Amino acid sequence: MVSADGGSLKVSLPWSDRKEVPVSAAQGMENATATSKVRGKTFDDTWKQNGRIMEKVRGVVSSDGRTLTITVGGTDMKGATFHNHLIFEKQ
Repeated sequence: MVSADGGSLKVSLPWSDRKEVPVSAAQGMENATATSKVRGKTFDDTWKQNGRIMEKVRGVVSSDGRTLTITVGGTDMKGATFHNHLIFEKQ
């Protein structure tokens, strides 16, 4: 992934099974945790930093399994809200 300033951004988290787990992330995301819930072809993640919800993520795989649509919404460290919509298609 590419961050807003053009740098690379790598984030990973272990499978959480609805438990809060630590997130390995880029600088600025210290003390981050996530909770994931998977139901069928849908997943929902809640990301927190220092106990404050910073973003919510929802991913949905299409019925044919060829498209993953992800929506992300939250509040950045300056208090500004954001909303992203990502679409990944299997080639």
